[in-house]
Amino acid sequence: MPVFQRPVKDFGLIDLPFPLRKMSVCPLGTLTGRRTGQRGRIDYELSRGVTAFPSVGDQVLIPTPEQIAAIVGANDPARRVWIGSSPMAGDARIQVDPDKLFGRHLAVLGNTGSGKSCSVAGLIRWSLESAKKGMAAAGADACPNARFIVLDPNGEYANAFADVGGTRVFRVPPVAGGARPLDVPGWLWNGHEWEAVAHAQPGAQRPLLLQGIRELKSGQAEGVPRAAILGRYLATYSIQLSALLARGVQAFAGDFKVRMDCGRFLENLAGDAAVWAAELGGAAGAAEIQDLAETVSGILDGRRYKSWFNDFTVADIETSRVKVDTAVAILPALPAPPAIGEDAPRFFDVNLLADHLDRIAADKGGNVAAFISTLGLRIRGMLADPRLSSVVARTPPVAFSDWLADYVGSDGAGNGPIAVVDLSLVPSEVVHIVVAVLGRLVFESLQRYRRLREDGKSLPTVMVLEEAHTFVRKGRDDEPSSASRLCRETFERIAREGRK
Repeated sequence: MPVFQRPVKDFGLIDLPFPLRKMSVCPLGTLTGRRTGQRGRIDYELSRGVTAFPSVGDQVLIPTPEQIAAIVGANDPARRVWIGSSPMAGDARIQVDPDKLFGRHLAVLGNTGSGKSCSVAGLIRWSLESAKKGMAAAGADACPNARFIVLDPNGEYANAFADVGGTRVFRVPPVAGGARPLDVPGWLWNGHEWEAVAHAQPGAQRPLLLQGIRELKSGQAEGVPRAAILGRYLATYSIQLSALLARGVQAFAGDFKVRMDCGRFLENLAGDAAVWAAELGGAAGAAEIQDLAETVSGILDGRRYKSWFNDFTVADIETSRVKVDTAVAILPALPAPPAIGEDAPRFFDVNLLADHLDRIAADKGGNVAAFISTLGLRIRGMLADPRLSSVVARTPPVAFSDWLADYVGSDGAGNGPIAVVDLSLVPSEVVHIVVAVLGRLVFESLQRYRRLREDGKSLPTVMVLEEAHTFVRKGRDDEPSSASRLCRETFERIAREGRK
């Protein structure tokens, strides 16, 4: 720290150094020297941290070339990957230890056009070349058990590793040049990711969306007996009849509109019951449903006058409800749903989700269908885009184990150490969701791999997030759920818990 002394004319004062300029410094380490056997030679070594801070009046020294080499670690044998030279340090060679470099979080920063992407590609390439040389020297001829997963929103890395054997490139169809179709299936998304991409509101849309996903993943929409489904439909009619009785006579008598609404409701009940009785044929419950249809039709005939209805009585509504409950008791009940949550990575046909939500809303009755109509429209619109439907609803679907082998890598990195995910053609409104899903799946698979290993050893994996400022934006905790917030939370979790 340079110190300049001001002349003091008062000879009665002690002449202490007085700074005319100030310098802010940040101590990084301590450079220690050790004299070797050779005469006059000193070997320098840099240790992180300081034990004694400089004080006012200490000298500032310019390091010698030997000291610069020790500071940048050019003499460290563990630093075996050369990444360049530093003009500010006497053109000293800058070398890194890949185990330490990729064993912690790393940011490559710089202005536009300064070579950030080239530096990242060089780090990956040079590290693999160094690992292959070390394995060849040891007599091994296998591929390094390392994994680099590059999330590339600009399509810059597709050809960067073309000469590296086993490089896997994934992009939105149509694909060419040996690339593979990008596949981030919707059945691998968790509930929060579906909520964000569908913009499900917390009132009625979010619970129904999660219920629909759970039912599709548990198979409740497939293989359920038709009689059980009809029993569920009839149970909704019983609920509405009970609601009429709870409201009193004014719900089905007196006012013209009230009488007409009740008459139309009973007409729908009689029509559905007649159709369902014919559908069941001679199966259990068909006779009870046919009796229900005839009873309600008789009530309607007795109250109908020209094109409107006279007042209905409490006995009419109660009789209809008893007939409905009798038919429901005969029909088989729905099987108990298995304990499968909406976050389980279990296959279901994504194209059935919107229609299944409509059926759930129809079963619940009331205004629920109107509340979730926009939710179904958003899901259908998303799947109507061929660029996105080929990514989230691929046909035929791939098995989860095969998906992990493609994107994370097979055992021993047998299918190559590098996977490049080209996101340049993914629609901008869902690219954050795709990145968040990829990041979460890779991170959780590595966490489970480590827990399943008896020795607790992790799988060496590096995830490269190009244009990170686009996907990890500063936000507020009180902002509504969105794709950008979900993406930020995913990588915040990786930053807190992820290692290698």
